[in-house]
Amino acid sequence: MKTAVYLPDTLFDRADKLAKNLKVSRSQLFQDALEQYLINFEAKKITKKLDQIYGEVKSDDLQFIKRSAQNSITTTEW
Repeated sequence: MKTAVYLPDTLFDRADKLAKNLKVSRSQLFQDALEQYLINFEAKKITKKLDQIYGEVKSDDLQFIKRSAQNSITTTEW
């Protein structure tokens, strides 16, 4: 799908230069950048949800989780 967006000249120039250095089209550069942005955005949503969940865990439960994780790490052959 084609679309038009406004970019400040300085941002466009930087993107154009990077696309040339990477030997990709500007369209591909913008696609890759948007894809990465969306992946990061989703990851932040997941992190926020996990923070909420762990914020609701009682202190005693957290201590058990920490001890279990430490035991797992120390008893696992790497």
